[in-house]
Amino acid sequence: MKIYKKIAIAILLIIFVLYPNLNANAENKNILLDIISNLSKTNPEILAEKASVNKAKEEINLVKSNLYPNITARATASSFVTEPSSFGSSNGEQADLNLTIKQPLYKGGRTSAKIKETELLLKANIAKLQIIEQNIFLEALATYIDLIKNTKIVKLREKNVDTLNKQLEYEEARQRLGENTCLL
Repeated sequence: MKIYKKIAIAILLIIFVLYPNLNANAENKNILLDIISNLSKTNPEILAEKASVNKAKEEINLVKSNLYPNITARATASSFVTEPSSFGSSNGEQADLNLTIKQPLYKGGRTSAKIKETELLLKANIAKLQIIEQNIFLEALATYIDLIKNTKIVKLREKNVDTLNKQLEYEEARQRLGENTCLL
């Protein structure tokens, strides 16, 4: 979540530098942070890329496991009784335990190369996630700025309509009183 806050703060600074007339009160800042937080939790593109990053992290652990020895164990137990015969009697139990440990001494550098490959893949996935997040956050913030701008335009136009209505009333009143005649 730290990276989201850093991105949000950077974008807020850019927005308030580019739009100095934008009302930079705490409410707008909180709304923008809420938008970014909500997007990072619910946007399907971001969630898909986060899953890709997690998969790459798991892949690194899986590849690193090739450095460790492979151990297999097998145990069997049996019991047998034979009837006495001319050759003697045999009663006995038999147990078998087998433990195998395999560790190749050298694999031609395949394991270390695969580890580096998966680490680079993880870095690429993280970079792709950051690009996707930045694009989505920028799009959302641009939309929010447009909303604020359009809201202010609507308020300004409402004030203009009120001013024009007052001017119309004033002119109608002047006309009724006869002050609106032209003297040439």
